[in-house]
Amino acid sequence: MSSHLHPAEGNARPTESADTNTAAIAASPILIVGEKSHIDDDEELIEEPEDPEPPRMARIGNERVELYGSPPSPGDRVTAHFEVAPARNSSTPLTPAHLRSGLVLMTTLPNIHKHACTAQIIGLEALARDELPHARLLHVSSDAVEHWAEVDELHGSVTAEGYSLDGAVGGDSFRDQFGVGVRGSRRIARGLFALLDGVVLAADVPENQGRTPSIRRFIERTCALTRLLGPWPTTRKEEPR
Repeated sequence: MSSHLHPAEGNARPTESADTNTAAIAASPILIVGEKSHIDDDEELIEEPEDPEPPRMARIGNERVELYGSPPSPGDRVTAHFEVAPARNSSTPLTPAHLRSGLVLMTTLPNIHKHACTAQIIGLEALARDELPHARLLHVSSDAVEHWAEVDELHGSVTAEGYSLDGAVGGDSFRDQFGVGVRGSRRIARGLFALLDGVVLAADVPENQGRTPSIRRFIERTCALTRLLGPWPTTRKEEPR
């Protein structure tokens, strides 16, 4: 667009354009009120309040519950600090270090006694051993360590490690990190997580908490992502148990 003046305006050259001034004001963090044309350097800036995010809701049968924490996105790293008590196939607590070595598939479970939770454990074991045999499998439940005895009695062939958040150190940090906290309750939401060297590849915390998440879809997504990242080693580093 031409910048010359209209003949009626003479030959005077403006030092600034109106467009430039408007853009500068729009970009300024200062809130202009009424006729005020300047703001003192030591005057407190006024910030517009941000709209609060709507609560995360989930269904358990006919009940609605509010979840807290933020489900991790692909590329997020595990930064929380926690020690989750071992319940089966492990003698040491689950810590962030367990999630920072190799490929890890982890599920979160509200109640290991429930059929849907047991189905989630068995389903992940069956598919992961075929599609991702070098992955480490972990299950974290919110109920007591003793409740895992039922898995040993009925499903002794399951090789995955089990952990209990009941009485864990940093249990709330774990809930926040993976977005599985349930408002007003010590239980956790059902979820599936894949991590590679401590970096999240995939996460699924379904809105319908009354059903087992789609384990096949989760495994297929994880397989696709590991293929994109290149060849996977035939062995993985083992964490001490």
